[in-house]
Amino acid sequence: VIITSHKPTTACSGADQSICMDSALMVANTPLTGTGIWTLQSGAAGITDITNPNTQVKNLGSGENLLRWTISYQGCTSYDDVVISNDFVQADAGIDKVLCANRTALEANDPGYSQGYWTITGGSTGANILNPYAANSVIENLGPGATILRWTISKNSCLSYDEVTIHTHLPTTAFAGEDL
Repeated sequence: VIITSHKPTTACSGADQSICMDSALMVANTPLTGTGIWTLQSGAAGITDITNPNTQVKNLGSGENLLRWTISYQGCTSYDDVVISNDFVQADAGIDKVLCANRTALEANDPGYSQGYWTITGGSTGANILNPYAANSVIENLGPGATILRWTISKNSCLSYDEVTIHTHLPTTAFAGEDL
């Protein structure tokens, strides 16, 4: 009796990665028995060389991208999956505004699967952001002049921010004196 094993090298696609860009270097094992191939299971990615265990992937989509390293040998396969998370989201605080009021709705971009938050970086010290974690929060108690707000989006080690300036031209309340 002759028993022949067609078991390929056990696939190892490397550790999951959390990155702040749209490209990554894959770190799979080199097959000793069989041949390897990268495939995209979900998300978005361009695989530079599908047969290279240490290939580069480009144009990664935002969020999780699932790739599979499969090693095949004479009809038998072994595979391992890796998640490459592109955690960078570009912050957009919206356009500057000129108001004749002391409150307005903010208009930042949706942070998606990341965390966004507003801070006041200059100007009106008495202003109040009602929900600092909402892209479309309302800010009230704006004083006269310019108020500078920063919309920051972060996830893991990825961080981006953008600022918006709100110019408030509130007239002084007219007071002609007491009625006689």
